[in-house]
Formats: sequence, C-alpha cells, structure tokens
Amino acid sequence: MDKKDVSILYRVMSFEIVTYANKSQGMFEELTNNNFGVQIKVLGWGTTWKGFSDKTEGVLKYLETKNATDIVTFSMVSIRRLTKTQKKL
Repeated sequence: MDKKDVSILYRVMSFEIVTYANKSQGMFEELTNNNFGVQIKVLGWGTTWKGFSDKTEGVLKYLETKNATDIVTFSMVSIRRLTKTQKKL
C-alpha cells in the first residue's frame, strides 16, 4: 500500500463509540453527556428488553451497516476511566 492508498483509507474510515440502551439508567447519562465531547451512538433506544442477547444482536446488525475500514468500539469502561483520570488531574 502506498501513501496515496493510505490517504484515501483515512478519508473513508470513521471511528465511533457505541452503546446499547433501551432507556436511561445506571451511567447512561454520564456516558452520553460526557465531559470530553465524545459522541456516543446509542443502539436499541426505546425497544423492549428481551435479554442480554439484544446487545449482541443490535451491535452485529449495526456493524453490517459499516464499511470494512470503519472502527467501532463498544465500551463504557473507556469513558469511566477517562472520567476517573480527569478527576485525579
């Protein structure tokens, strides 16, 4: 891959943080209204909770809409750690 190919790759690549929630509870508000200005994509909002497999199915369905070059992370731990680190500073 040459520099031109890498440049094109970065222009078509996206990065997202996603979570699955059908309503606001727990740390949802802290996650979605974080102090870092990080946008969080919420999957499953307003749906009826049938079990933990909903999260897996929701994320897999969402990933089907993404390009092979997109980066999607599904983690609330990252925001928690950033918040704790910010408080220490």
